[in-house]
Amino acid sequence: MEELVIKSKKGNPVTTSLIVAEVFEKDHKHVIASIREILSSAENSAQYFAHGFYQDSSGKSNPMFYMNRDGFTLLVMGFTGSKALRFKIAFIEAFNEMEKRLHDSKYIIPQTFAEALELAAKQTRELESKERIIALQAPKVEFADKISNTENLVDIGQTSKLLKLPFGRNTFFKKLREDGIFFRNRNEPLQEYVERNYFKLFQELIQTNTHGNFSVTKVCVTQKGLFWLSKKYGGEFSEGIPQLSIQ
Repeated sequence: MEELVIKSKKGNPVTTSLIVAEVFEKDHKHVIASIREILSSAENSAQYFAHGFYQDSSGKSNPMFYMNRDGFTLLVMGFTGSKALRFKIAFIEAFNEMEKRLHDSKYIIPQTFAEALELAAKQTRELESKERIIALQAPKVEFADKISNTENLVDIGQTSKLLKLPFGRNTFFKKLREDGIFFRNRNEPLQEYVERNYFKLFQELIQTNTHGNFSVTKVCVTQKGLFWLSKKYGGEFSEGIPQLSIQ
């Protein structure tokens, strides 16, 4: 016999009257009789047993029972002797091992398409939860480290001052939106201008004590973008212009 405890169709650890009879060296009909006596005398015992059938060597269909850990405990409670004790311990260990395996998603095998979808959704939720935790635990200096390791990028908020444009920061953003370089409803460049290597986008995690954590997009201008913006809006650009602080 390979396993003392098996997985039911509903994914629960169970054993059977056939397994119990074989291990404890009892006639199966006597095990069946003991289970039926429990069902007729013990209140609420039906939740621990499930009726089933098996085919013998002649092909005849015969009754059997499935039972969970509690049903097994009720059944073998009266089995005595040193050998019976060893068998009881073996079953308890088998139930523990099966329960451990079933609680580990690696061992759960979907029995239906619906169960497969549910398992996939669960694993996706767990992965997303882990990724959120990692993101929230990232150091606040992560964004600064990214920028400091990238040469010749300038924070978009300081570009107007740096290029000595004939207008201030707010007007500069307004022109970028009106000219279709930025989105009309936010200060971020369209993908077209990112692909032209005028801008670089970075995600920065903001941690607060009152409003939780949230992510914002930081926009930086490349050297190519500085030159292009300077020509477009009448600024002063020099190659290799120093990067200003992003703090």
